[in-house]
Amino acid sequence: MRFAAGPPGRWVIELHSGATIELAADGYSKTDGDLLFSILADATIAEQAEVRVLGRAPADPERVIVLVARIPECEVAGLHGGEPWLAV
Repeated sequence: MRFAAGPPGRWVIELHSGATIELAADGYSKTDGDLLFSILADATIAEQAEVRVLGRAPADPERVIVLVARIPECEVAGLHGGEPWLAV
């Protein structure tokens, strides 16, 4: 599997519980009260069987949107991100 949109951005999600989640994703959407973080990837059919595919490109069956994380929106106190990861 390869990133189709380049390296994903860094997202920091602060929860009401005080916990913090840090993840890599191209972006997120809101669906049924959840935040769905995803990446655009080029993945073989075999690789797609190992992940949750949210959508496909009509012209290319190997270009897919892959779910990275599903977080209930009601649990989120703060959301920051989308910027590139910084080399450490």
